[in-house]
Amino acid sequence: ERRYSWLLTVRNTSELSPPNPQASVDVVVFFRRGYGAEDETIYSMTQTGSSNKYDVDWSGGSKPFLKRGGWLLDTDNGRWYRIQEISENASSARLTLEGNAPPVKIQNACFMRGIVDVYPIGTKP
Repeated sequence: ERRYSWLLTVRNTSELSPPNPQASVDVVVFFRRGYGAEDETIYSMTQTGSSNKYDVDWSGGSKPFLKRGGWLLDTDNGRWYRIQEISENASSARLTLEGNAPPVKIQNACFMRGIVDVYPIGTKP
């Protein structure tokens, strides 16, 4: 039985600090991670009001795994964000992300089950 697993996300951060190309790496630890396509569904995000509030809509599709204190992956930019608050209705939810506003706008996100924590390892040239 595979109880724990992990993955690395590596993102190019040179757009935030040109002209020196750099890569930032995060380790994500899972407990009993699912490996089906439905476990990595991508949802559209819309920024609302405050810069750390986003709406996610799943009308016509399956509801994402939303959990206060859980994580979302910005699939366009390879960044992880912790969910601080969730205000949910039948086919959408408004999420408040922990901390300051993301440095880039989130347009698409994935909500994976079983994340224990996300550990930033650092930035390398």
